[in-house]
Amino acid sequence: MKDQEGTLDEFEQNEKLLWDEYIDKFERDALDEGETNPIVFEDNHLFSFDLNNLNRVSFGVSDNPFYKNFTEKYYPEVVVIDKEAKVLARVNPNCKLSSEFGLEFIDDFRDPKLKINDDKKVKIVLS
Repeated sequence: MKDQEGTLDEFEQNEKLLWDEYIDKFERDALDEGETNPIVFEDNHLFSFDLNNLNRVSFGVSDNPFYKNFTEKYYPEVVVIDKEAKVLARVNPNCKLSSEFGLEFIDDFRDPKLKINDDKKVKIVLS
């Protein structure tokens, strides 16, 4: 990640100015050859993705499916935060439902004949 100077407001204003100039040139069909979107997202060391046209998505984890563990090692957790980093909702084995955000922690959902360990997932209803 590049070091940046200044405040977040200055960064956002500069990025908005570059974007507006790019859109203006694009609409007038005046882009220079090879000119691309000025907003470039750097590689993120954290897992991230975009969701488009989905109604429901789930994240699941399972311990080693070939060996029965007596203590569970892994579980999915979803944390919803706002722009000020305030936690709005958290769904995990201790708090299994957040109806406000359409989140639900589900465990032991597989057919008993098909599993060795208890699988766990978090279901997110986007609608």
